[in-house]
Formats: sequence, structure tokens, C-alpha cells
Amino acid sequence: EYGIRGNATYISRTIENSAKHENLPKTDLQRFLADFYQEGKTPYMPQLKQMSKEKMEVGGVYLISNGKIADYINTNEMFFFKLLVDRSGHGIHKVEIEEGKAAIRNIQHKHTFKLVNNDPYHISVHIKINGSINEFTGNVLKQEYIDKMEKKLEKEINEKCMELINRFKEKELDPVGFGHFAKSKTRHFDQDEWKNVLYKDLKVTVHSDVKIIQAGVIE
Repeated sequence: EYGIRGNATYISRTIENSAKHENLPKTDLQRFLADFYQEGKTPYMPQLKQMSKEKMEVGGVYLISNGKIADYINTNEMFFFKLLVDRSGHGIHKVEIEEGKAAIRNIQHKHTFKLVNNDPYHISVHIKINGSINEFTGNVLKQEYIDKMEKKLEKEINEKCMELINRFKEKELDPVGFGHFAKSKTRHFDQDEWKNVLYKDLKVTVHSDVKIIQAGVIE
């Protein structure tokens, strides 16, 4: 039995809170069915993990293909996955530099896609993030440390997002929706050709812009 209001309310609120304040992408039945029936998009759903007889939490994200689980996004990958699949939202991530570790919370991000070329296809992904530091393990949080964190997080986002994208292409999955985006920008789009040939050859570049706009004591 989960919570005083029953299992359905507890599970629903767990999913909603994880999507609103943490690293789970926005998800509900309507979104899942839209992705499920839409060409050029792989649907996904949260994995619910039982911690005890009274507690449950989101443990990751399942990608679904042909009615089966085709891949799994673990909790360490969810932050980057959310940046790719949600146009905007909030999340949490930890960044480590030589001077200390910081928990960057209340991250607000927004992503945009741009079709650079369609012969061969090249899509550019731009991710813009505003964040705040609520925790820092070092002695004094200086502006130079914040600058280093911004660059470190930009580099990490670019690399981790590209790792996910290359993995999806290798497994013939498209939760990001590149196929749907390409179709919206291309006349006489051939879905079969995209699925069998073009998606494998798709070039994707990821650019991120991180700005920490609020922090603790800055010297």
C-alpha cells in the first residue's frame, strides 16, 4: 500500500513530481500513445522501482519498439535524455571541478532543432540551460568556479547527448523524434527510406549553452 490516498494517486504523483522537479521527461498516456502511433518517433515510459512495501520511485526509462523493451535509460543518463526529448523543462545535475562539487538544481532548459542539410541529412540540436547552485562542497564559491562549471557542463552535455544519439541510431530507435522533424521539413518524405537508409547516415551535432544565473555566496 502506497500513501494514504491509495496506490493510484501515489504512483501518479511520483511520476508527476519526477517529471516536474527531477530528470524524468514529461510522460503520460496521451504522450505515449501519440509517440506510439506516430511515424518517426520511438515511445518511452518510466520504470517504477519498488524501494519498500511503502515506497516506490522512478528508476529509469524504457524505450519501446515493436511492443517490446528495446533499450533502457538509467538514472545517470536520464538528465541528458530529458534534454533531448523534452523541448523544455527542469532537472537536477551534479558537476565536479577541482575546487569542489556542485548540485545544480532548478535547471530550466530549452532545445531547438535545425535542419542544416537534407542531402545528406544533417540536424543541429541547440540546448540552452539556466541553472542555480544550491550546494557546493568547496570553501568559497567564486565566480571563476562558476565559469568553470558552466564550461564543464556544456562539454558533458555535448558528449553524453551524442553518445545517446549514436546508440539510438545503432539500435534503430528514435525517441528524440529526428524522423518526425525531418518529415516536417521535407516534401515527399519517404518514411521507409528514412527508416532503412537515411536515419543510419544522419549527421547530428549538439551544441549547448549553460548559464548559472543564481548561486550561493560568491567572492
